[in-house]
Amino acid sequence: RQMCIRDRNERRLISAWPEVLGPTIASYTRELYIKNQVLYVHLTSAALRQELMMGRELLVRNLNRHVGAQVITNIIFR
Repeated sequence: RQMCIRDRNERRLISAWPEVLGPTIASYTRELYIKNQVLYVHLTSAALRQELMMGRELLVRNLNRHVGAQVITNIIFR
């Protein structure tokens, strides 16, 4: 049961990415996945990657808040 809730929350967080960050950032996003409470984000823009890295902690809080659960603890941009 706990695994089902975590899987559902992970799917909800990934689907919330374009809503939380907006369509422009979503258009530069190629792949999103979560492993061990870390969100991996593959971006096509190096400049955007640098910008998002600086706001990583706020993004973690906002994404978790959007889902209503502690789903991720970190984000790695690639």
